[in-house]
Order: sequence, then C-alpha cells, then structure tokens
Amino acid sequence: MNTTLGPDTDLIERMRARITERTDPATAPAVRRVRVLSPRRPLVWGVAAALAVTGTVVADVVFSPGQQGAEARAAQLLERAADISIRTSDPVLAPGQFLKIDDAQTTYSGPPADSPQVGHWQATNRIITYVPADGGNSWMVVRTQLPPADIVGGTEAEADAARQFASDTEADSPLHGVFTGTNGRGDYYAPTGGDFSIYPRNVDLLYTYFDLTVQGSSSHNQAIWVGVNDLLREATVPADLRAALYRVLARIPGVSVQENSVELGGRTGVAFTRVDQASMVNQREELIVDTESGQVIGTRTVLLQPEEARNIPAGTVVYSNSIHTSVVDGLPDTSTFPNID
Repeated sequence: MNTTLGPDTDLIERMRARITERTDPATAPAVRRVRVLSPRRPLVWGVAAALAVTGTVVADVVFSPGQQGAEARAAQLLERAADISIRTSDPVLAPGQFLKIDDAQTTYSGPPADSPQVGHWQATNRIITYVPADGGNSWMVVRTQLPPADIVGGTEAEADAARQFASDTEADSPLHGVFTGTNGRGDYYAPTGGDFSIYPRNVDLLYTYFDLTVQGSSSHNQAIWVGVNDLLREATVPADLRAALYRVLARIPGVSVQENSVELGGRTGVAFTRVDQASMVNQREELIVDTESGQVIGTRTVLLQPEEARNIPAGTVVYSNSIHTSVVDGLPDTSTFPNID
C-alpha cells in the first residue's frame, strides 16, 4: 500500500497567526500557552516551523534552587551528555544517500474496556523512516505492525489479540504500510520538513520557549518534560540543539536519574526519569541516553504499581521505543512489504 502525503498548509497558517498574536506586544497577554504536545506524538515540523523563536549561544546548565541528591546528579549527567553532544558530528549524507531511522514502539494492549476478562499482550509497531540527503526530495516511511507477543489471559486474550492484529494490518491501516511524500504530512510527519534553526540554542530562551508554548499533561512541569522529550526523540535533531535540550531537562523539577545501565533495543544507557506527582497515573517515564556519545537510545514507561484490570505487575515496561540510525545508499524494495528491513 502506498500513500502520497501533502503539506497541511491550513494548519500551518492557523498556527502562524496564533504565534503572531502571542508575540505582538499590543495583543499578547503575559502568558499565552498555544502548543499542545501529546506524550506519544512526535512534533509536526511543518507546524513547528511556524513557531519562530530566535537565540544563539548555548549556555551552561543552571541548577534549580533546592536541587539535591538524585536531581542534582541527573543535572550533572545531563550536562555531561550536553557537552559530549556539542562535540558530536551529525551524520553526513552524500547525494543519493538516506538517513535510515529505525524506531520500534512497543505497548501493552488489553481486551476492550467493557470486557470482563483480564489479560494483556505486547503490540509492537516498527517505523522505519528514510530521510533523503537533500532534505527536499521524496522520503519514505515504512510501518509494520508485528504479531502480538507475550499474551497473558488464556484463549480469550489470544482471540482478542488476534482480532486487534487483524484490524491493525488491514488495507489502508495507518499502522501498516509504505508511505511516501515530500516536505509534508498526512497521517505522518516528514522529518525532512524540519527547520531546526527556529529553536534557540541559548538555554534560557529555549526553556522560555517551552514554558510559554506547552500545555496539556497533569502539570506544567510535566508538559515541559513531554515537549522536550518529543523533540529529543527526533533522530534528525542536530547535535547543538540536542545539547541545549539536555540542559533544559536539567532545569525541570523532579527529573532524576537511574545510573544502573538500562538495556533497550540491544544498547545500554542511563535513564533520566520523572514521576509526575500531580498525576493519578502511577508510572515512571524514562529517557534513555548514551552518556558516552550523547545520543538518545529511546524512552520507556514503567508501571509503579500493579494494574489489576489487565493483570500487569509493578515494574513492567508498558511502553518503550528504541531508535537506531544509520546511513544507507538507497530506498528498499517495497514489493517485499511487510518483509522490509
């Protein structure tokens, strides 16, 4: 299945008008929160380009008042990751080459909400994005829904999992197919459409940008955490911006660190974590970083208490995504879908 995507120009224009209103001193209130960031939805670069902000120099990390213990240690390690990132060379693509971004996203699914049965299974969607060297010609996204795994709940849960898999892989499913386009988006975003120059590298300005534009989540600090993580998860973010984003994370209250190595997608790293105390959801969100290279490995959500409705014990990783990047010489043969690597 192939779908051609086009730019959502109406949405971009609406967002540009709202940002203009926010930045006009004659009409802007003291604080105007106009950016909604979903916990598990990447930023749309066409929309982000409308959020023009300026700034240049990367500043040193500033410890928040009262930071101590795990929070202070997290800030120290984030500063280290920032320092390493700023010295990291971004991948250089020759004409005709592509940046291949392989992102495996695994979630725990369960029976329908009105079902009396107890059970769960793992559902994994593999998303491979091919970004062209020139950033403007056609790009490709290959999404593959993998068969359910680790099914708990007996034959009824197995039947539910099979029905869900059949629905996710049917014709025209947004979770299962080959999608192509240029600098636009339909059901998908185009990493090639990103203008990362709009984001300040100055940490004060970058923090202020998120502070003024994010909303949603159960608390404002959590919304900033989500917004920064959404951007860090983009494999095309340049090294200098990634360094500034790490320094922004170090300023968010409640960010801690799990220094024991965390394995994700065949790699190990340090987990920077946050539990939103304002939320009724009892889970810990983690950003896994290779502090030796400054690269993001992926993210996890860990259940802190058992979820009896789906028979999931505490400590279970209920969501994860692992990101691998490489440079390839061409696009894959789509006729082999879903067996595309």
